[in-house]
Amino acid sequence: MSTCAQEEFLATHVTCRPYRVSDRREIRQLMCNTAIMGNPIDLQCTDRELIADLFTRYYTDVTPGWIWVLEFRGRLVGYLMGCPDTKLFQKYMDDVYPSILLGVLRRGSLFRSGSAGFLWRTIGDILGKVLRREPLEYYNPAFPAHAHLNVLPEGRSSTYQLAARFLKQLRQHNVPGIMVEIWAENAHMATLLEHHRFQKVHSTTMPGMRQSNGYPYHVATYVRSLL
Repeated sequence: MSTCAQEEFLATHVTCRPYRVSDRREIRQLMCNTAIMGNPIDLQCTDRELIADLFTRYYTDVTPGWIWVLEFRGRLVGYLMGCPDTKLFQKYMDDVYPSILLGVLRRGSLFRSGSAGFLWRTIGDILGKVLRREPLEYYNPAFPAHAHLNVLPEGRSSTYQLAARFLKQLRQHNVPGIMVEIWAENAHMATLLEHHRFQKVHSTTMPGMRQSNGYPYHVATYVRSLL
């Protein structure tokens, strides 16, 4: 099958649908399997429970109505998780950090070889930002919504369906704008966002994350008005 024929086949056989509670475990696995620009999070941290809690728990447990998934032959091949009000997300995370930290301590992740380095680097990086009085989070009330997207190769031809459904939801709720944070090193995603009229407004180092050369990874923030 040619590449074009394969893409057409996938586009017509991948289903875009709302999230179901039964998807929770698979979404957590998919997130961990693709966290680093399509590569597993284990390259940085082997405590998958921690990473899944940090990056999916709010959406699956608090705002499940703002999740869209791609399904192909009975398995998830992509998702978009979002939130119309980032301030509520930040407040929730501030409230649950103690319980997440308790889980880290219970699993002994601070002292395990696959996770200790990441966790201690994260603590050091955050303390450094605090001492330098750098903001830990970007926020602009003109762009209160945010979203995270992860898609496997089988679902890429249907990525636009995820974005279209989510943006339609935001407009129906009169949300004025959205911000999206990506790996700054992901040139393909940056080009895609700019093509869809997103503007880069902020960039900073990503706590804990390190490239193979020892330099930190960066997170870039892009925004777009919706009204």
